[in-house]
Amino acid sequence: MAVLDGLTTKARLLSFGLQIDGLCEFCSKVLESRDHLFFTSCLTKVVWAGVLGLCNQSIVVLDWNEEFLWACRQLKGRSLLSALLRLAWNYYITMIWRERNNRHFEGSRLLWIAWWIGLGRQFGCHLVG
Repeated sequence: MAVLDGLTTKARLLSFGLQIDGLCEFCSKVLESRDHLFFTSCLTKVVWAGVLGLCNQSIVVLDWNEEFLWACRQLKGRSLLSALLRLAWNYYITMIWRERNNRHFEGSRLLWIAWWIGLGRQFGCHLVG
């Protein structure tokens, strides 16, 4: 859904004519679009850079289109690094969307330490199993 820009971000809901607060759940400063939510928000930009750091990758985090093009190039193949990056990409997208929904619907935040522990478990399970 994220790749097809089908997530129900506030920008999409506003485009359907709903009268809602369109500000990002993370920064409360910018319209919440897919692009902003995953790669241009100050918070998520740092998180994505951290995830890539765990994969021994260092890139400048750009917007959704550039990150997606990078992912298309890097996630191909059968190498361990490609598998690791595919796992990191999917986990990152899932957890950012989950965190956004927790903040929006529950009014709570996941503990980032729990997020990182979960990431470690995901990597460990897939590398071992």
